[in-house]
Amino acid sequence: MGNRAARFTAPLRAAAIVLGVCTLHFMALAGVTLEVLRPDLEAIDGTMLSALIAVTSLGLSCAGLATAVSARRLQLERQRAATDEARRNAAFATALRHMSNGLVMVDAESRISAINERARTILGLDKATAPEGASLRDFLGGIGARQGWGADRLQRLARGHLDRLAAEGNSRTEEELEDGRIVAVTCQRTPDGGFILTFDDLTEYRTAEAEIAHLAFHDPLTGLANRRGFREHMQAVVGHGRHTALLVVDLDRFKPVNDTLGHPVGDALLVAVGERLTRAVGENGSVYRLGGDELAVVLGDVDEPGALAIAASLVSSIGETFDVEGHTISIGCSIGMTWLDAGERPTEGLQRAELALYRAKERGRGRVEVYETGMLEQAQERRQMELDLKHALESEGFELHYQPLFQLSDQRLLGFEALIRWKHPQLGLVSPAEFIPLAEETGMILGIGAWVLDRACHQLRRWPANIHVAINVSAVQMRSPDLVDEVVAALKRHDVAAERLEIELTETAMVEDGDAIAETLRRLRKLGVRIAMDDFGTGYSSLAHMRNFELDRIKIDRSFIDTSDDDIGARAVIRAVTSMAHDLSILTIGEGVETPEQLARLTELGCDVAQGFLLGRPLVQDAANNLVTGQQIEDDAAADRAVLALVRKDAA
Repeated sequence: MGNRAARFTAPLRAAAIVLGVCTLHFMALAGVTLEVLRPDLEAIDGTMLSALIAVTSLGLSCAGLATAVSARRLQLERQRAATDEARRNAAFATALRHMSNGLVMVDAESRISAINERARTILGLDKATAPEGASLRDFLGGIGARQGWGADRLQRLARGHLDRLAAEGNSRTEEELEDGRIVAVTCQRTPDGGFILTFDDLTEYRTAEAEIAHLAFHDPLTGLANRRGFREHMQAVVGHGRHTALLVVDLDRFKPVNDTLGHPVGDALLVAVGERLTRAVGENGSVYRLGGDELAVVLGDVDEPGALAIAASLVSSIGETFDVEGHTISIGCSIGMTWLDAGERPTEGLQRAELALYRAKERGRGRVEVYETGMLEQAQERRQMELDLKHALESEGFELHYQPLFQLSDQRLLGFEALIRWKHPQLGLVSPAEFIPLAEETGMILGIGAWVLDRACHQLRRWPANIHVAINVSAVQMRSPDLVDEVVAALKRHDVAAERLEIELTETAMVEDGDAIAETLRRLRKLGVRIAMDDFGTGYSSLAHMRNFELDRIKIDRSFIDTSDDDIGARAVIRAVTSMAHDLSILTIGEGVETPEQLARLTELGCDVAQGFLLGRPLVQDAANNLVTGQQIEDDAAADRAVLALVRKDAA
């Protein structure tokens, strides 16, 4: 504010001074009398002379004023320059004081011209050991004394910086201090022959980098190397062609732990499993977590007996109980093992080990299986079969064949069992025993089952009301919450009475999830759908199931029928089953009847219904229609009817 007032008052003061001088001058001139000493000279007009003097004086006044203004402007510019310089110096001092990195300026005489507190903090120095004006040698000596460095290291450090500076004009290195901190040192030359050193504490950054790198290759839960670390190790191992075994470990009964005790307990169990595997493997190999409850072990420089012994010890170790957060947990593991070939891709060895693992699971779990030649080809065929099965489902590439069921008391046709058939474009007729298990594993059985249900109801609509159709339903379908709704929709869509539809499921399927299955069966029976137990007698508690499940029919397994007349035990089982079924108002069906002797035996023992090749092979839709309407059946079906007539004649 003062500078601004001075900028306006200074010219006014100068003008006032000039005006006063001029006024005084003109007053003096007014009192002066001039006398002409030489009359011969022409006199100068007084008015003109006064004007000339006035103009001259005014010019001098203006020149003085201009000089004063210029001098003031020059003074202001100098003051402004000084202020700017002071401001820049203050800003530099502030920036130097608050920099996140340390800075040391060294002049051409190798003396410190400036140093900030951050540099002293990073290097562990104080003003006494690192003052401004100190020599570079003393500065480095202070650092060495603080860190416990010897003269050789100090000499190498200084010489290295100077050599790089001379060659490149600047340099950057990282030094690890004795307390574990990592400091980046940047050296850059200045135009006056000195140089500037900057120091950055990279400890947190490098620690974070190390943690990120560790997380990239290790599982955060168990601390084991993860799938990425596994791939890196595998590439290194197979590249050297070492005799190495790969074991893939899958935990048995782990899912129930998560379901019943919760995921925190499951996570703690995984940590305990990883620790136990690591101890069991020891220095013989490395343990990895590939994902979920699947782990891998790589054993280096080991022969087959040694690898199998270690694998067996892993199975035994994991089979022991775990104490996790107050819970005693018993699980197990299955292991698939293979040998790694030099130069192969890591995924190839892993694929072979997983195929061996699948076999270990199929054969009862809690065991070790080694990959055998041909497993990979079988897996590829299975994969192709899965793709073909999916295509068949999408394009309705299935057929239903109908095997007749006859009542033995009056030889009357009661109905059919609908049997699915798949005519593969290249393989021909594929047995349901081959593709139904695959459909159940992949979940496609739900779509296939819905198709079978719809086609069976569609066919039922064309037959008389006294004919029923039985369809087979897997345990996967029975566990589906949509099954009952699908049955209701199919019956309504084709206008078929529920009593004409019969659901068959195996005894094994009933006991896999008894409570849920029983509820589904109850809802189906409430609709009027009949329930039949297939393969009766093969389970460990068949008689109990006759009481516990509300059944309408039981089908006696063919293993009790395909016996000799001398097999007293089989005859006793059939007699007991038929007798108990009659007491419970349950119809009995003998399946797999292929000889007249078997048919006669079933009739003698009180069986109600029979089916089998003797009575009729599975028929295509048109042949089944002919049988229902009483028309002649050609080919094999005609021969089957002729045999049945002979049997009936003999029985009479």
